[in-house]
Amino acid sequence: LRRHRCWIQWSETPVRPATRFDLGGQTLLALSLFALTAGLNAVAGRQGSPFSMAGLSGAGLLFFILFIFHEKRASEPLMDPELMRNRAFVWANGARLAMQFSYMGFLFLICLFMQNIVLFSPTRSGILLLWITLTMAGLSPLSGALMDKIGVRIPLVTAFSMAAAGYAGISTIGISARMEILIPCFLAIGA
Repeated sequence: LRRHRCWIQWSETPVRPATRFDLGGQTLLALSLFALTAGLNAVAGRQGSPFSMAGLSGAGLLFFILFIFHEKRASEPLMDPELMRNRAFVWANGARLAMQFSYMGFLFLICLFMQNIVLFSPTRSGILLLWITLTMAGLSPLSGALMDKIGVRIPLVTAFSMAAAGYAGISTIGISARMEILIPCFLAIGA
């Protein structure tokens, strides 16, 4: 009887009606990302003429501008354009984007460094990088709960500061990189 009464009192969230998929917005965004990526790859590989590199990058920016105009007029946009008026949303996502760029660049370069300069095996390099992954996996639930209690500012600033300290520590290592230096730096980056 209690279960039945709880079910009546706490009904589930109402189901939203089926929404249309914004195929136009999805296509414009995909074309934008493809053209920008192809332009950046052409620049990095020095393939093709400078005009083709600029053309691809320009086409990517044009598709992105068209995507923005399309999303403003769409009845069910991929992303609500009103979110861009929220300064906290824009700054938080900008900071996260910068952090991800630095993290992905770091992973690529540290793998090359450990294998080609320090002469670690690929297996040893991968196992060392697991410290970052394990730290992220272990602290993610805790940081989410902490952000619910005290807000996002202090945990984010702390996490970015610890990552910066880890990157600074990694920048000081040389050919004779030791585990005692690498592991604490990786833990700081993962936090």
